[in-house]
Amino acid sequence: MESIIVAVITGGLALIGTLVGTYASNRKSAALLAYRMEQLEKRMDENKDLVDRVSKMEERAKIQDGKIEDLEKRVNALEALVDRTYQLEKLTELQEKDITSLEEQMRGHSDLAKRT
Repeated sequence: MESIIVAVITGGLALIGTLVGTYASNRKSAALLAYRMEQLEKRMDENKDLVDRVSKMEERAKIQDGKIEDLEKRVNALEALVDRTYQLEKLTELQEKDITSLEEQMRGHSDLAKRT
């Protein structure tokens, strides 16, 4: 009978030890999970801020793209204007040369008419 009591006491103590160990292990696991959840929540908040910033940057990039397109159109128009101005200057030079040539021809004819 003593051996049965000793076995029951030993079994009971072993059961208590197992329960206490399991409880302590579960508390540590729960604390670790809570800590990890908190860290994940912080990272999620940081990612949300990052997503917001990227979204704003994309909006600004679209605006800048529109401004660049407008500036490119203006530059093209100015280049066309410069080209046209250059062509007009060349045409004016040619006309001035033609006028000078005609004036010289007229002087030549006038000199011939005076001699005769």
